[in-house]
Amino acid sequence: MRGKLILLSIAVAVAAYFFGPKCVKKFFQSALGQNETVDNVHIRIFTKDGLALYKGDNNGDVYLALAGYVFDVTKGRKHYGPGGGYEFFAGIDGSKAYVTGQFDKDGLTDDISELSPAEVLGLENWKAFYEKDYKLIGKVEGAFFDKDGKELPMMQLYKKKLKQALLEKDLIENDKKLFPPCNSEWSQNRKAKNKFSSSEIKVHLPFKT
Repeated sequence: MRGKLILLSIAVAVAAYFFGPKCVKKFFQSALGQNETVDNVHIRIFTKDGLALYKGDNNGDVYLALAGYVFDVTKGRKHYGPGGGYEFFAGIDGSKAYVTGQFDKDGLTDDISELSPAEVLGLENWKAFYEKDYKLIGKVEGAFFDKDGKELPMMQLYKKKLKQALLEKDLIENDKKLFPPCNSEWSQNRKAKNKFSSSEIKVHLPFKT
């Protein structure tokens, strides 16, 4: 046993010499999480403690989580790294704060149970932004996913509220098409004149009478 420990110590020293301490750190950090493949993309399952290691200290990588998904935002270090305007998002899942603006301990949480459907839609828009500009690298064990990366009730609630928000959005857009607002113009004698095109005044009832 002692011999194995000595060999391991030598291996670590050699790796640190040739590849640098950062690579060695990542090797041992892998023990704090698991790996998963989603849509042919190899991603990692982080523990909260494992994710907390990626706040950009000592010029290290910067990760953050949103709705349980972990993104590598290292290229945005000036925003999310130490001293950045959004450094409080680094190393955690602070989903709720993205739409509430409450950047304290109570606000920076992954508990979105109190958010309205509209706020969840706003959170989904933030998620789409990160998916577009940054790399998705994993999931974090917490409110949305368990230690195996399986969905928890909070994720089901998130999806339910998102579906409701999208439905409400569609209804509002359909109402605007069916009942467009009047374009009012004022003539010189201050009398209002409403303008509708022939297509605008057509009303299609959603049911038969």
